[in-house]
Amino acid sequence: MTHFSKILAAAALFAGTSVAADTIELKDPMQAASLHDGGLDMVVYFTEAGDLFEVVGTWVERDGAYEPARIVMGMADGDDVSFTMPGQSQVAYSFARSGDALTVSADLTDEQVTALDDGIEAALLVE
Repeated sequence: MTHFSKILAAAALFAGTSVAADTIELKDPMQAASLHDGGLDMVVYFTEAGDLFEVVGTWVERDGAYEPARIVMGMADGDDVSFTMPGQSQVAYSFARSGDALTVSADLTDEQVTALDDGIEAALLVE
């Protein structure tokens, strides 16, 4: 971790808010992109179903403890939803549809920010 990224992480800790870890924007049906945050890898794409986007997210835990899992949801224009995955509360995933675009972000939760704080303190002691 660079000195600058330690400062950014520390600033986020003191702000008491979540930290944006990863964001993707999908503009075309069947276009896929991936997020790699916390202990999960997730691939997201959508298809059109009338006025809805049928959004599909498939994820797997990096430690290989479980088989891949999938979430499917219909999203109308203006819809947004945020949640954490079972057993993975350190990252909150947000899905938002606006017009012809779907934005998906993975934000570190306060639980993960606290873990970063512990790591920063340890790194600062080593330096």
